Amino acid sequence: MKKLRKMNQKIDRIFIGFAIIALIFCVTFPILARLSGQIGKGISTVFVKDTTRSEDFKSIKELAQSKLDDLLATGYWEHTNSNGCDYDCRTKEYTENGQYSWVGENLYRGICSEENAYRLWELSSTHKAILDHESDEEVLVSGSYGNNLCYYVLEKGVLK
Repeated sequence: MKKLRKMNQKIDRIFIGFAIIALIFCVTFPILARLSGQIGKGISTVFVKDTTRSEDFKSIKELAQSKLDDLLATGYWEHTNSNGCDYDCRTKEYTENGQYSWVGENLYRGICSEENAYRLWELSSTHKAILDHESDEEVLVSGSYGNNLCYYVLEKGVLK
């Protein structure tokens, strides 16, 4: 009986030790990740076909980054920006006054996973249409708004 009690006490100590280690990890990891720059915004994918694009015009990379900055600053979840500028308003300088004949945009928020974002876009007919649309340029930017929570902004463009 004494041996069984001593064994149970050892198991309890081991369990408590693991629980303390797990708690320390869960508390310190998000802080260390932020400090090391692992959480933040960045460009994860930029695809540009071998085309001649005039440097006099803005690229869809700027359009994507601008939308991401608005999402990160305000959390306003729409294709319309928080200032009321809708999608047509935001893309006008790239299409009517710029060098693109078509621009498409997909937005995602959730777990930081590019694969998950594309999987969800594939399930929506409107988002899949943008994924499947022929393009000359494609930009995907991402930014974190919490512990393993991200926004992804995909912009695709066809040059005139």
